[in-house]
Amino acid sequence: TFDQNSTRLIFQPDGINPAPIGWQASDRNDGTTDQSFKVAAICSPQSNITTVVGSNIVTVGSFAAERVECPSGMIAVGGGVDLNNVLTMKVTSSGPTFDQNSTRLIFQPDGINPAPIGWQASARNDGATDQSLKVAAICMRPIFPWTLFLPAILGN
Repeated sequence: TFDQNSTRLIFQPDGINPAPIGWQASDRNDGTTDQSFKVAAICSPQSNITTVVGSNIVTVGSFAAERVECPSGMIAVGGGVDLNNVLTMKVTSSGPTFDQNSTRLIFQPDGINPAPIGWQASARNDGATDQSLKVAAICMRPIFPWTLFLPAILGN
C-alpha cells in the first residue's frame, strides 16, 4: 500500500513513485470451509527507495504480462502485482527480472546470481470485461554488492 490514504498498487500512476508503506494481499477460497491466510511486510528505514509501476490490460479469456525496470544504478529488492478484479483474475507469475537479457527468475541458473533489476508479473482474466493489472518493482541504490542465491529444486 502507498501513503496516499493507504491505497493499493492498482490505483498508483505508472512511472516512478515513492516507497510503499505496507503490503496487501487478497485470497480466493473455492473450498467448502473457511480458510485463513497471512500477509507479511519487511520494513526498512532506508531512504533511498523508489517504486517503479507499470500496467497492462488483460483481455477477456486471455492473459497478459507487464515488466518494469529499476532506474539505472538501482536494484530490485522486492515487487508485486495487483489486479483490477481479484474475483475474476488470477496471477499466473510474479518475480524479479535480471540484467542478463532482461530474463525472468525461472530462467536463472541455480546458485549465486547478480541482483535483480526489475519485476515481471502476468495474470489471466476469466471475467466478462477487459481488466487491468499493475506491477511494481521496489528499487534501491545498493550500499554494498548484492547477489541472489537460487537453490536447486529438489528432484532436479
